[in-house]
Amino acid sequence: MGLEKEGVERELQELLAAAPEWCGEGLRLVRREWPTDVGPVDLMCRDGEDEWIAVEIKRIGTIDAIEQLSRYLDRIRLDPAMGDCRGVLAAQAIKPQAVVLAQSRGIDCVEVDVAVLRGEREPDPDACSRPEPRPRRGLHGTHPLRDCARIGSAAQSQSKEPR
Repeated sequence: MGLEKEGVERELQELLAAAPEWCGEGLRLVRREWPTDVGPVDLMCRDGEDEWIAVEIKRIGTIDAIEQLSRYLDRIRLDPAMGDCRGVLAAQAIKPQAVVLAQSRGIDCVEVDVAVLRGEREPDPDACSRPEPRPRRGLHGTHPLRDCARIGSAAQSQSKEPR
């Protein structure tokens, strides 16, 4: 049996592979563990426009996770057919510094709630709904994620409170 972190990430990968639309509108899974010469990307997907999307899954999204996904994207984009591949970091929690780095590199971030993905509870519409105008088809307007910009805004407002 692996480390607990590996177990959580493995479960997240299984849940998100079964429902990749939680990582972005219209995503469909192409392959789990997509190989690159610097290691495998957790999920390789295509979006509604048939563009490539590399999804890296972590329990906690950190700067190291963004660096890892950036390395994968650099290698994937060497293939001319995948030159426009975009990246998504999906995690249960994402550190504010990772959000800033992700935004600077054009990487999307989504926070996922395992209990919602498992179907154990309903999503919290206030905490989890994606800002308009990007409704998610077939998901009744709520889902277990928040987008990068919203996470960044919350982190910035918390850091500006007086001590």
